[in-house]
Amino acid sequence: MAWLGTIGAYLRDEMIAGRPTVVACSALKRVYRDRIRAAGASVYFVFLTGNEELLERRMQGREGHFMKAGMLASQLAILEPLDDDEFGVTVNVTGDVPQIITEALADFAATEVPGIA
Repeated sequence: MAWLGTIGAYLRDEMIAGRPTVVACSALKRVYRDRIRAAGASVYFVFLTGNEELLERRMQGREGHFMKAGMLASQLAILEPLDDDEFGVTVNVTGDVPQIITEALADFAATEVPGIA
């Protein structure tokens, strides 16, 4: 999964350049998130969670997306929540997009960044 290293390198380069950056990807397993972090970027993960019925309903409402609702069960089967030592927050997606963003940003603002005094 070379693409995970590519994402990590991109985030590292943006961090070094002083450009705050957001990347969306399905880093479903801890090992995937570790590969992203291995590039040297300080990464804050926003782990989105919701019940299967809600997620399926939202997926069915999308048009033109490569991931079809029939793929959801296999994705949820391998999904690993953030561990306590991972820098990030878990946000339930029952709210609308502005609510989800507000919750994630509020947690980030209140969180001490590792390695920064």
